[in-house]
Amino acid sequence: MPNKANAGAQVDIITSKGGSLQASGDVGMRLLKNNFNVNALRTNDVLRKDEWKQYDQALIEVATKRMPLVQELISRGLTYNIPAGLGTTILEWEDVSDMNEAEVSMSGVTAGETDAIEFDLHSMPLPIIHKGFNINIRKLHASRTTGQALDTTQASICGRKVAETTESMVISGHSTKLGSSVIYGLDTVPNSSAITMTSLWDTTTAAAEYITDVLTAIAALQGDHMYGPYVLMINYATHNRMQNDYDISGASMLTILERVLRVEGISKIIPSTDVPANHAYVVQLSRDVIDEVIGLQPTTVQWESHGGMMMHFKVMSIMIPRVRWTQTLQSGIAVIS
Repeated sequence: MPNKANAGAQVDIITSKGGSLQASGDVGMRLLKNNFNVNALRTNDVLRKDEWKQYDQALIEVATKRMPLVQELISRGLTYNIPAGLGTTILEWEDVSDMNEAEVSMSGVTAGETDAIEFDLHSMPLPIIHKGFNINIRKLHASRTTGQALDTTQASICGRKVAETTESMVISGHSTKLGSSVIYGLDTVPNSSAITMTSLWDTTTAAAEYITDVLTAIAALQGDHMYGPYVLMINYATHNRMQNDYDISGASMLTILERVLRVEGISKIIPSTDVPANHAYVVQLSRDVIDEVIGLQPTTVQWESHGGMMMHFKVMSIMIPRVRWTQTLQSGIAVIS
């Protein structure tokens, strides 16, 4: 696993040779020695305990604000945790076929048709999402001697970049591949239901047409035996339009958002900057449709170079969406566009 720092820093590599893993460099050797435990790069050798807390707090604050779709999956328990995520590069899982219908007989002992389920193997890569920054050791000591709080601006920006990429994967997936293993998102997964907008949601759709399109999407999902509950994911242009009155005469006393939420099965509407223009997604949030694979929560790690004069930091995580479909090519995702 290459771990390249910024220009001028060392390159640490973990490779397999003769059936065993070997490491070069301080970072690689720490990870290998500690069974890829990321806490091996979070010691108190340079940063003090309170300084690590400042970085972690800055990271948590920005991550929770920038990942509404990911946070929704986590809040619903739709996660799959990999304890040793840094040492795992690919995730494999199986889906199973259905069986034929049950038989009906008066005796219950009539010889019936022998049936068996079939298994299909799926996989996806587990890349590390990361962004790094540097601090000169003199600046670190200056903050301590003057009593000034540690500047966490760089950590916050790196955390934001990692969070934004993590969030975008839910919609767009990612181009990273390992052989035939692919990371799909809601907009790229095969076998989703395609619904044509009555007119453009971001600009011209009338209030009642939102309802028409949502009901069409729900009917398509029910046709694939996906019965909800569902969430509606939209962009902010659509979200802003949906805050207008549903009935311009004032008779309904509801906004379009409130009216859509009254559609049976729609449990929540989530706006996201990653939803493309004039796109929306009706998704059944269940484990057989989508979950978030977590190999490493957003974490700041540190190593040094130039004789200890330069401190290198990296915000890194392994949080990848796993989007699924059945063996009969049915999905719990409807794409309205």
